[in-house]
Amino acid sequence: ISRIRINMLELPESARDQSNMVWWADKPHAWKMATENAVPAEEGMQRFKAWIDSLPHSSLELAYWGGHDRDDLLFLVWYWQCFVKVDMRGISFPFKKEKDINIRTYAKNLMKDGVRYHDYMIGCCMALGLSPHPQTHVADEDAARQGEILFSLRRYESFITRK
Repeated sequence: ISRIRINMLELPESARDQSNMVWWADKPHAWKMATENAVPAEEGMQRFKAWIDSLPHSSLELAYWGGHDRDDLLFLVWYWQCFVKVDMRGISFPFKKEKDINIRTYAKNLMKDGVRYHDYMIGCCMALGLSPHPQTHVADEDAARQGEILFSLRRYESFITRK
């Protein structure tokens, strides 16, 4: 498992969304972690591309997509196009649908029918012996937790298919 944390400076022409800033106001530790040691966007995206290129070809994208996470992907696509300057029509963009795993969908498929949509992840964590502690909203910490959940789900799937 490989991790990276790159914080990027705000673009000079950008403006902060006030509703986002209200959300961040309740998470001062996460805000500090998301903004410290920030680098210019072009440098950050070039470092991100170098990290992606260093991963084995069997790497996959792991996501815990929710409603707002689509915006995160659009952000990544836009920054990739602007600062990595690689043709998006080719194979250069690192995230491809055939390599994606959506943890929520994967977990829901393992849970029994009748589990409410909002309860299935907590139930799945408890079934796996994981504490369903909340996200920290520190990107690489939450990503590592998502990896832990995926590996636990795979062990759980292996267990239930042997029954």
